[in-house]
Amino acid sequence: MIKLVTLAPNMEGSEEFIRELHNEVVISIGHTAADYGCAEAMKEGALHVTHLYNAMNPMGHREPGVIGAAADNQDCMVELIGDGIHIHPVTVRNTFRLFGDSRVVLISDSMMATGMENGLYELGGQEVTMKDRKATLADGTIAGSATCLFDCMKCVISMGVPEREKRFWQQQQIRREVLGFMMRWVPLLPENGQILC
Repeated sequence: MIKLVTLAPNMEGSEEFIRELHNEVVISIGHTAADYGCAEAMKEGALHVTHLYNAMNPMGHREPGVIGAAADNQDCMVELIGDGIHIHPVTVRNTFRLFGDSRVVLISDSMMATGMENGLYELGGQEVTMKDRKATLADGTIAGSATCLFDCMKCVISMGVPEREKRFWQQQQIRREVLGFMMRWVPLLPENGQILC
């Protein structure tokens, strides 16, 4: 079952897709060079942003783009990769200030190299080199993350985002449930304990 669809709102057919399916699935804007005009797509029901900052134009004072449109819409939630590699700590802290912790969904964007030794892995048929949690393609482009969600949460706290006791993490779970993704404890090998996913 498909629960979330990421699209570029500036592509042909996207408006119709959003209008017809926004009550059926979570429609997310992501990996797009769309401008602030994407705010119209948000009004139509695309109230989620995939991988905030990744493959997006930066928010400028004259061209606010997707980031500005998402910040403007109080119903829009944004995903933030908290691995300490994708996004600078200053930007992480300022994202929480801009959106508030109730609208930020921490994600890992992890791929098959997560928890593994440094080496060669695969993502979408492409060879990925993972070294010290950084996964890259041959040209140096970051290719997903090699950090589990629990470590992303710890990383974000270490960047100065307040833990606020249990409230922050409870909100993370509620947001995933709203999106249809249940967080659960998954047993791994006995010596590794459990992870949150």
